[in-house]
Amino acid sequence: MTRLRLGVLAALPVVLALCGARAEAKAPRCEGGSVSVGTPEKGRLHCGRRIAPRGKHHLMQPFTVEQDYLYGTDELVEGVLWIAEAVVKARLQPRLVVGNLSQEGGGEMPMSRSHESGRDFDLPLLHMTPRGGPIWGVYHRFDARGRSLKDETRVRFDAGRCWKMIAIVLRCPTFEVRLIVIAPPLKKLMMDWARANKVDAAEVALLDRKLVKPFAGVKAHDNHFHVRVECSTSDQAKGCANVKGG
Repeated sequence: MTRLRLGVLAALPVVLALCGARAEAKAPRCEGGSVSVGTPEKGRLHCGRRIAPRGKHHLMQPFTVEQDYLYGTDELVEGVLWIAEAVVKARLQPRLVVGNLSQEGGGEMPMSRSHESGRDFDLPLLHMTPRGGPIWGVYHRFDARGRSLKDETRVRFDAGRCWKMIAIVLRCPTFEVRLIVIAPPLKKLMMDWARANKVDAAEVALLDRKLVKPFAGVKAHDNHFHVRVECSTSDQAKGCANVKGG
């Protein structure tokens, strides 16, 4: 495995300063655990679990830590931690970088039309050098050919590592993925990579179905995956709603 080249993350010291050496501390639990109510676009989160800003296998992006968008259902947070460990074991990243979850209590978040009910989280896209060497970074926007809009001479969209990361997400044992939003040209690059590398047809069909284009009126999603999970059975009985198309 090619050794990861650590990109210069100007914001990383901010995260470390905010987090210090904190472990994945468990927040006090509400009786009965978390409850996701309503839809991701119009909902709330009762007794949500807060993910630690930094852990053995994950690192929350600086903006997420600053805004404290670190809350999700028990199933979602447990799932993110499981994904992070699997991604590190697969040597895809030294730590899984994770973006926004929900705010405490859920509800409307500035700059977002969803993330309201504790069932959404963001994953920055994975990067590589023009020669294919993996880079550890946070956010880059990419054009239809997979070139960084910020540094096109040195940073490319890594379709292969992104494919492997999303395949791990879809195997998560604590929740079922409803959909994953990504810009259509970047999805095409991932599908082209999978077919060129003779990925199993069933896996290709699954990712083709789960990877969807952004909904009308939302951002391009050319710098991150937006992952949405299904309501748990217990939460459906308490008002959690899966809506058609999202």
